[in-house]
Amino acid sequence: MAEVVTADADHAAVPAVAPVAEQPFNDPKNPKILTFHPTLEEFQDFEKYIHFMESRNAHLGGIAKVIPPRGWKARKGGYGDLDSKIIEAPISQSVKLSPHRGAYDVRNTERTGITVGELRRFAEENNMVYSFAEEMEEIERNFWKQLTMNPPLYGADSSGTLFDKDVTAWNVSDLPSALRTINEEYGIAIQGVNTPYLYFGMWRAFFGWHTEDMDLYSINYIHDGAAKFWYALAPQQGPRFERLAACKSSVPSSV
Repeated sequence: MAEVVTADADHAAVPAVAPVAEQPFNDPKNPKILTFHPTLEEFQDFEKYIHFMESRNAHLGGIAKVIPPRGWKARKGGYGDLDSKIIEAPISQSVKLSPHRGAYDVRNTERTGITVGELRRFAEENNMVYSFAEEMEEIERNFWKQLTMNPPLYGADSSGTLFDKDVTAWNVSDLPSALRTINEEYGIAIQGVNTPYLYFGMWRAFFGWHTEDMDLYSINYIHDGAAKFWYALAPQQGPRFERLAACKSSVPSSV
């Protein structure tokens, strides 16, 4: 479970719920990334809506996007009071080209704790705030072109939540699931799995390719800031990608 401070949290108005036949659906032979627009009523039942998404084969795309309905807010007071919040272990991300085309050598170096305000000032002073005025394709090209430039800081894996306590629907810090039961009944808290993590990013900060812990679903809510890119693979393509990554890796592998 993760909460991301990086993209605009305002939600556009959407029409009344469409008939099921008109809802997004994935062809198992050619799965895509689906986008869902639940109504405020549908949004109240997290588990039911996840089951509905699965019935539309959303999971076959590897990732799906859910646009919260107008009238729902994660944090009513906004995000102007976060400057003093501590990021305990930000990382500096140094990227170099590897000998293999299309692969990179990444070194994440843990830094001493800083505040959100200090992270923002670092981004501004080091030209790591992107205007996002261009088309998305141009932004993506610039990301890969500039990836090996001066290292950004990434406030990753910070325990905590920005959700208001009274948010009952889709509150990442309190989702109805078997994982919550494990925490409540057995006192087993697994950081970032059944407890939330916060991520504070800037231009060119990133999280590398990975599968989720124990192949569980993961849920991320984008709170505030600039836009965010996601790359995802259909699960059926996972083995092919792993073989490709092994071939391009500078680390010996038996794959």
